[in-house]
Amino acid sequence: MKSQISKIKIFNLLFIFSIGLIISFISVDIFYFSKQTKERTLKNAIEKSKERDHVFELLLDSHKNILKSVSESKIFESYLSSDNQENKNQIKDLFLALVKTDPNLMQLRFIDNMGYEQIRAERAEIASEAKLVENESLQNKNRRDYFTSPKNERLGEIWYSDIDLNEENGEVESPYKSTLRIILPIKKEESFGGILIINYFMKEKLNELLSSEIFEIILSDSSGYILRHFNQSKNWSFYQDMKYNLKDEFGLLSKSILEKELFVSNDFVSKKLSINTNHKYFLIFKLKESYLSAQKEEKIAEYFVVALIVFFISAIFSFILSRIFSNLINDIKLAKEEAERANRSKSKFLANMSHEIRTPLNGLIGLTDLILDTELSKKQHEYLLKSRSSSKALLNIINDILDYSKMEAGKLNIDKHEFRLQELLDNVNNLFGYKLDEKNVELIFKVDENIPLVLKGDSLRIMQILNNLVGNAVKFTENGTIKVAIKQISKALSDIELEFCIEDTGIGISKENIKKLFSAFEQGDNSNTRKYGGTGLGLMICRQIITLMEGEIFITSTKDLGTKVTFTIKLQFLDDIGHLSMDEKRINNKYILAVEEKDKSLLFQAKGKVLLVEDNEINQIVALKNLEKYGLDVEIVSNGLEALNKTKESKYDIIFMDLQMPIMDGFEATKRIRKRDITTPIIALSAAVLDKDKELTSEVGMNNHLAKPIIWEEVEKVLSKYLKTKMIKKEEHKKEEKKDVLIEGLNIEKTVEFLGLEEQEILKLLLNFSKTYSNIRIELEKLEIKSNEFLSYIHKLRGVSGNLQIQEVYNLSSYIEENITSTDVNEKTNKLINEIEIILKSIEINVPSLIIGNKSILKNDDLEELLNSLLYDIENFNFIKKERVETLYNSLENKIELKLLEEMHRSFETNDYEKLEEILKNIKRRIYE
Repeated sequence: MKSQISKIKIFNLLFIFSIGLIISFISVDIFYFSKQTKERTLKNAIEKSKERDHVFELLLDSHKNILKSVSESKIFESYLSSDNQENKNQIKDLFLALVKTDPNLMQLRFIDNMGYEQIRAERAEIASEAKLVENESLQNKNRRDYFTSPKNERLGEIWYSDIDLNEENGEVESPYKSTLRIILPIKKEESFGGILIINYFMKEKLNELLSSEIFEIILSDSSGYILRHFNQSKNWSFYQDMKYNLKDEFGLLSKSILEKELFVSNDFVSKKLSINTNHKYFLIFKLKESYLSAQKEEKIAEYFVVALIVFFISAIFSFILSRIFSNLINDIKLAKEEAERANRSKSKFLANMSHEIRTPLNGLIGLTDLILDTELSKKQHEYLLKSRSSSKALLNIINDILDYSKMEAGKLNIDKHEFRLQELLDNVNNLFGYKLDEKNVELIFKVDENIPLVLKGDSLRIMQILNNLVGNAVKFTENGTIKVAIKQISKALSDIELEFCIEDTGIGISKENIKKLFSAFEQGDNSNTRKYGGTGLGLMICRQIITLMEGEIFITSTKDLGTKVTFTIKLQFLDDIGHLSMDEKRINNKYILAVEEKDKSLLFQAKGKVLLVEDNEINQIVALKNLEKYGLDVEIVSNGLEALNKTKESKYDIIFMDLQMPIMDGFEATKRIRKRDITTPIIALSAAVLDKDKELTSEVGMNNHLAKPIIWEEVEKVLSKYLKTKMIKKEEHKKEEKKDVLIEGLNIEKTVEFLGLEEQEILKLLLNFSKTYSNIRIELEKLEIKSNEFLSYIHKLRGVSGNLQIQEVYNLSSYIEENITSTDVNEKTNKLINEIEIILKSIEINVPSLIIGNKSILKNDDLEELLNSLLYDIENFNFIKKERVETLYNSLENKIELKLLEEMHRSFETNDYEKLEEILKNIKRRIYE
């Protein structure tokens, strides 16, 4: 009974599968039919475009031959040498006969070297009667472009005018007469003797070029302006008030159309015509939707018949297969489930064991490093170095096993972020430098100078590949050199492809063993007595990572002569940041980077008035401190509308503009400022750094785009470009021994170095960060994922965390903003909230005591008295000591927002007592009223 039920189930499943297969096949083919038809027809469009180009060439050649034959005829030569009436009459007859040969030939003329028409045969309309023009109706054409331009061309060579509308007395003839002029400058006694010229009616030829049952065809000039369009209202756009351009129809792709001989996209084909005029001309073929619809209707009827046949055949085979293979399918299913369970258990075991071993091993390496920093005997130091080397080798093995388990589970991922290639190469050199010195082997780096300085990709995975490949080279090379060469293969838009080549002079690998290198747990030498260790996983993991980065890896080797490993990867790059400059150098078996380091004894200074437009308080303070450090006079506003009003009241030397702000964003503010001020530099500040973001800032009139977190070296470049700057000698101070500041998720020293601020200022910013995001869970949970408010919140958090170097928060917020449609956004958002709450707790516990230190903090009564006394001294013009303002600042730090306190401090420093009095009264009202 059970067997019978099982057979019925299998039959049903196979039958349903067959029906689903039919439906899927038909649905996919129908829904994707348009795409298939497009691809086939666009290939045909390439040939059609070439055929039309050939037709056009034939037209030009025929009229070129007419002019050549006239110029080389004995009658015309006689006429040029002896301008008598008999010769002239013969030429007139010849001109009239030639015009009659083609109903589209508008005029055939001879214009002498002074610009006067001597002979003209013409017809008024297409196919109308041809006639000669009487002498009194001949005109002076010495100011017309088609006369003046050929004078500068080589004599005796055909010249073509642009395709345009015929003009008389400065006005376009109505109805439109599209015209092409073919011109031959005549040589007379080794100098310019005039021109032979054909005016050709282009209407029918253009209709022929643009006629198609399948395609909608457009003809444009090299500036993108439309001559002929399938929508007639857009014809001859450059003669109309609304100048219709290819950009209006094709957007950014219009640039590719105008730059390439032949351009093929998913929706159209464009071809540059082979006509030698001042302007180039382009034919664009777009597939008609009506054609697609007609083809699809025919296809559906065909599929209906096929579907019925397939359905009955599938039903019969489903019945037969269900009876034959029912037991076999059950066995296969059970075996598959068992294999999957075993594989999951193995991967889980490998992952758990690698984690369990790594924890004590990291502790062992850390303790070894600590002991190495103490006083040791030479022998002890040597033993500990070997112990650390062995521990790190074991750690590499554990990491390989963990990556292998991830790879099997399909969880080996690529995390894209900004990084500097130079830093990766520094790390490689530092990692292997000691071992290379021991072996007396040279490590040489050679890097293509065109590679951008800042790249975007998974730097940790790239480092893993380099460490594995360079580590193998170090392991198998006893003397000679190891060379790492990096070059750029291709670069387009924001994408770049790099090739890495690691070449050594080591023991090499036989051809038989090369085939085994990319298999799990395989090595070139599997004997029990092999000299070199390892898991045999490294190269397989490297290949998987390289594949995820859209690259390939190749190995060539000669036994006993060396090995060459080459791999490619695709990354992204950031514009306007610079290029890595690195030369191949050898110094005592080490390499050096040929990068000029900035003299740290000099301080960058700039002169000018700055408007900072930024709505986030922490970002305001960070930017303000650094810009003031440069010696700049800085004013701050919190949105685009305030910036607009400020620029009406005052003149600024430079404006730094955030993009996403309330009330009015940076794009709108810039557009409005540019209506009355096109000279003041406006610099975008934003965590949004994609190409489309940069294009948008450029379109509204911004001069540069700087990424958040702000790299102050890039700010200095911008200031140097637009303001007067100089370098001054920096005062040196002895460094005092400081107590380490430990805050979860942060590196205070790194933040101090990045922002260029004092540690105490950083701690204040962290307190402000803690206050700003103390309710992050509540604030984010009430916002709908993917909403504009949610994205704006995440965008601001990304900028703030980047400035404060809160790396994990920056990485998570960047991922969420750039992958908002991904299915794991909720998971990443929860992880972000948890991470921030841990950091906020750590700030709450550690920071306040570090800021307060020996500061003087007043109680409420004393604080009120200090406020009153300061107001009294301001009103009576009394001298105020700096210490009193500092005490007030410290006492108010946890009661008043940091922005207002910074304004108070700045007003005092700049002697703006009127502003200071206003701020003190405001503070007093808020605390005591």
